[in-house]
Amino acid sequence: MDVNYKVVQDITWDYRRLDPIPSDDEMAQFYQSHYYDLVRKGGRPPELRRLME
Repeated sequence: MDVNYKVVQDITWDYRRLDPIPSDDEMAQFYQSHYYDLVRKGGRPPELRRLME
């Protein structure tokens, strides 16, 4: 199942999070297959890059 995640700002605590919140399995799969390779290459996830501008 392909889910489209958005970064949303919590109106009460003023932090950002993914919506919907990924499951533990989805998080593990992301870090194992995408994130570490991206960081090793000196990159950032596209949404994080946009938020840091």
